[in-house]
Amino acid sequence: MNNIKTDNPIKKTIKYKCRAECEEDILKFWDNNIDDVSDLEIFSSLNPLEVEATFNSPLELSEIIKLMENIFDGHVMYQTVKPIDEYTGERDYDI
Repeated sequence: MNNIKTDNPIKKTIKYKCRAECEEDILKFWDNNIDDVSDLEIFSSLNPLEVEATFNSPLELSEIIKLMENIFDGHVMYQTVKPIDEYTGERDYDI
């Protein structure tokens, strides 16, 4: 059996979940951060005017929030994003 060494260490990723006002907001986040975000899934929310999304990233929550703050009208995303096991869907208005 061969051991294959690589210069690219395997990065641990975190699965995140968030809400957004619309699918377009999530897609803008994805397009702007394609190198740091993978496995994006978008699905309907309980609120018919919003969507929810899950994605993986090696970035910490504070870094994800900063990226989402750069998306025009992305406040619902950065106020709700959490690692999936901590996600409640509630907005943190203090961010």
